[in-house]
Amino acid sequence: MEIESVVGELKTHDLVNDQRFAEIFVREKLSFKPMGRQRLFFELIKRGIAKELAKVAVEGIGEEELREALRERLRERAKRLSAPRAEKQEKLLRFLFSRG
Repeated sequence: MEIESVVGELKTHDLVNDQRFAEIFVREKLSFKPMGRQRLFFELIKRGIAKELAKVAVEGIGEEELREALRERLRERAKRLSAPRAEKQEKLLRFLFSRG
């Protein structure tokens, strides 16, 4: 019972907040390791966030913001690849698919 009381106390001070965690998680992923909405949604679910909260957090991402984050990551990735053009394009496509 002690654990429940500690968690309850943390929640009353807004130190345990799944919605806030989900929103911060999405922003951080976009900044450092961009991925698509569906993958972000499933990453949140995997971390124990309720589907409704995960959906709200993912829907909060602007379409242009998401595209720009993925474009930037793709540019960085393309600079590091040294392969013939066709092979480079194939690797970049696989990279995009892996991001969801």
